[in-house]
Amino acid sequence: MAAARGEDGSAAAGRAAPPAAEVSVSVDGGRVRATVRAPVRTLGGRLPRITVVATAVAAVEPGVAEGHS
Repeated sequence: MAAARGEDGSAAAGRAAPPAAEVSVSVDGGRVRATVRAPVRTLGGRLPRITVVATAVAAVEPGVAEGHS
């Protein structure tokens, strides 16, 4: 994850996430957590949208200052 390397995690997530997705990136000590929530149409749009949620956790790489996102 970009935030674990000291980059702007929110900006990187916004470029990679699907349209209409909500992205949150947080740093807690030596870990970075990114969560993406995205609405998805099922069965060709015949059923209501569902929300798919995924979370990834990575260790902050050595040498990266704490408190970045």
